[in-house]
Amino acid sequence: MLPPCRRRAFQDRPDLRVLRPLLEVSREEIDACARLEGFSCMEDESNFDTRYSRNYLRHRIIPLLRERFPGCDAVLARAAIHFSESQSLLQELARNDSREVLRDGRIVSSQLAKMDDARARNLMRFVLRCEGITLPDSARLYEIVRQVCHAAPDSHLRSDLGEMKLHRYRGKVWLIPHYVAVTDMEWRGEVELKWGNAVPRFREMVGEGVSRENC
Repeated sequence: MLPPCRRRAFQDRPDLRVLRPLLEVSREEIDACARLEGFSCMEDESNFDTRYSRNYLRHRIIPLLRERFPGCDAVLARAAIHFSESQSLLQELARNDSREVLRDGRIVSSQLAKMDDARARNLMRFVLRCEGITLPDSARLYEIVRQVCHAAPDSHLRSDLGEMKLHRYRGKVWLIPHYVAVTDMEWRGEVELKWGNAVPRFREMVGEGVSRENC
C-alpha cells in the first residue's frame, strides 16, 4: 500500500483515491523514460500561466533556488512528504480524540479542556474541516478553543465562522447554519414541514401538544 503522502481522497468522491506513486521522481526522469518508451506527452497550457501560485513558484522561484542551492528539489520533496505524513498523523490523532470528546457529533467542552492546548486545537480543526468550514486564522482558533474550554459554565459563547456559527451552550459546542429568514406558512397536516433551516416534525398525541383546532 502506498504511504499516506502518495494517496488522497478524490474530491466529492470518498470512494475513489488519487494515487501519486511518482511523487519523488523528477520531471526530467519521467520525460526521459517517456521518450525512451516512445510516448508522446501533452502539456496543459494552463501550466505556464504564472497567475497561478503553483506555476509562479515552478517557473520563477524554483529556478532561483536551484541556482543558489543545487539539489534543493530532493530536499523540498522530502519536506513535502514529511509534512504530509505529519498531517496524516494529526488527523488520525484527532479521530481517536473525537471518540472521547464528541457526544452526538458535538464537542463536550469539559472533555476538550482536559487536553493540552495544541491537541485541543488539532481536534477543533478536525471538527471544522469535517463540517466543511473554512478554518479561521491561528490567533482566532486559539481564542475560540480557549473560550470553549475555560469560559464560565453559564456563559453562552457565539462565534461566526462564515459558513456556520459556533455556539457553546450547556457545556457543548454546537455548529449551526446561518438562519434563513422565514415567513408564515400554512400547515396542512404534513408529517414534516421545511421551515427556514429547520424541519419541524409532527406526531399525534392525546392530552399534550397543540390542538388541531387551534392550527
